Amino acid sequence: MRWVLTLLILITFSSYAVEGYLIEKIVEVRYAGVKHITGKFGACLPDAGSQLKEVKDFVTENAFIREEKVIESSGEVLRARSTSIGLLSKEGIITYYVDHDRKLFRRLLIPYKHFVNQLILEGEFLSLPVLCNYEKRCSLNKSFYKFTGREEKIVKWKAKEVVFTVRTEKFVAWIAKDKDLEEANLTILRLQIKAVERGLRENRDLLNLYNDAFQELQSFIKEHGAPVRMLKVDTRSYRFVKETVKRVERINIPESMFKPPKDYEEIKLPI
Repeated sequence: MRWVLTLLILITFSSYAVEGYLIEKIVEVRYAGVKHITGKFGACLPDAGSQLKEVKDFVTENAFIREEKVIESSGEVLRARSTSIGLLSKEGIITYYVDHDRKLFRRLLIPYKHFVNQLILEGEFLSLPVLCNYEKRCSLNKSFYKFTGREEKIVKWKAKEVVFTVRTEKFVAWIAKDKDLEEANLTILRLQIKAVERGLRENRDLLNLYNDAFQELQSFIKEHGAPVRMLKVDTRSYRFVKETVKRVERINIPESMFKPPKDYEEIKLPI
């Protein structure tokens, strides 16, 4: 029996995997193309460029992996493949950018404070808008969003439309109740919470503001659900992004996905 137990242990460690979620999406990006959104968001401008991508997000509470395949860009059919890997560490977020077509990668260490500053600039968590800056509290309050009463079936989900208005951006989301979809988004939220807490250890006041926003986001997801489709329009740059979730699944993520392939060459960036 001992050799059987030893064999089982060896098999377990040789096929190490981490439980997490897979979120598959189709992402369409257009520049100067908000005419593609109807109604009050329309603004008859010519297209300056577009890109269509297939995206796979693999998420745990300590890592975020995004695989992208650009399948079309401004009318040109492409098969460009890349992966972004973000891992929480004591010093910051260890990030790998992997170019599969050229078999190259580069490694960066992003301090947690820089990550927090980027969140403040973007004002967004989980693809849901949150107003965050040093003057006003971080919040997803009811003055930012309104359910329109419209419903639509997207893939397999019955979704409700909700409109957000934050700064110069317009967000239109379709929210659905689904256990895996909600838990996948909450997993990403918990990952962001860890990074923010580490980046704001010396600024308890701002950390408390973020925690308020995180609590509101958690309550929103648990009550209403999570996005299965998101339209985002920046009225300054006329950049339009449409994300549609195609599949969500709880999976075991293999250890090999948390680092670049061994035969890829690292690009050293100048300091």
